[in-house]
Amino acid sequence: MNSWGSCIYRVLVLATIMVGWKAPVYAQKEIGGIEFERITIKGSFQFGPVSQITQDTNGLIWIATLDGLHRYDGYETFSLRSNPNDSLSLQENNIIGVTSLNADSLIVTCQNTGVFIFVQSTGHFHQLPTQKQEALTPRFTQALIDAKGKLWVFAEGSGLYFWEKGMTMVEKYQGFNPLESLQLTSINLCSSGSVWATTKRAIYQIDGLKRPKLYLDAPEGWRDESITT
Repeated sequence: MNSWGSCIYRVLVLATIMVGWKAPVYAQKEIGGIEFERITIKGSFQFGPVSQITQDTNGLIWIATLDGLHRYDGYETFSLRSNPNDSLSLQENNIIGVTSLNADSLIVTCQNTGVFIFVQSTGHFHQLPTQKQEALTPRFTQALIDAKGKLWVFAEGSGLYFWEKGMTMVEKYQGFNPLESLQLTSINLCSSGSVWATTKRAIYQIDGLKRPKLYLDAPEGWRDESITT
């Protein structure tokens, strides 16, 4: 399967998992010889909508949802949610991204309050400031890590942001002009680890911090559905 086909396959599998996660499953089910078992939160029937899933170097599964961050160790779940009385807790429960940074830390991206480093040994969340070039704070909708370990965060109507180890803040990606930034609709990661960005008419490959490579530019009168992946 080529890299383009692999990307589509991965998106379809992820969509299937997310849809299946909310389905009413009450027992183990076997599909194609593989057993699936529904994971639930203590005292709750299901998670909120799942945004992203990752596994850290210790083998723990971390699940980002719009109802907090949840950890699964193979036996039970543990939930982390916002605590207004604790400045080092999650600042909100709308989590759109989670990925492993090192053996003791995760990168957690929240929809409205931005990017945090979560230190497991202390249980503390440390916020990374976001470079602001607009009057309004960016509202993030997607977060992913490329093959080089760089975090990319997309804010609809604002554009693309990035962060990597050694940086003190999340910065705005300058490869797009202001109009292109406003027109972005999504970002996706291919099997090669490269990041692709889409608008309603075009597909771009992000190549470092320079101008992205344009691979498709549909004619102005194009009436097909918007490109989503």
